[in-house]
Amino acid sequence: MNIEKLTYYVEAWCRDGDHEYTDRFCITAPILDKVLESKDDAFDLVEQTILTWNFGGCEWDESQNTYTDGEYRHISLTERTKIDKKDVDAVVKHLPNHDLSSEFAKQYESLFNKTEVA
Repeated sequence: MNIEKLTYYVEAWCRDGDHEYTDRFCITAPILDKVLESKDDAFDLVEQTILTWNFGGCEWDESQNTYTDGEYRHISLTERTKIDKKDVDAVVKHLPNHDLSSEFAKQYESLFNKTEVA
């Protein structure tokens, strides 16, 4: 099956102690809104997938009401915007672009089959 992909501009925020920073990059992934539109927890899945890939881990910290990297850093996805196909080449000249199709495929399987992903 050939799944259409889009490129997205992403900003991921991190607070590590007193230091705060934002990572800016692009990802190529299946059309996220179309595939996940019927699922209530779809936004969480998208955010968790991107944060896990970018920071090497992602856990919800109930006491802090935020995601963490499993250690000390507080992390969040602050922006995910579709890039128009005519603009992709220009944007990826200036920002790194990563294909996260396989990461999302694992999460889709988990969401649609209601199984845990290790």
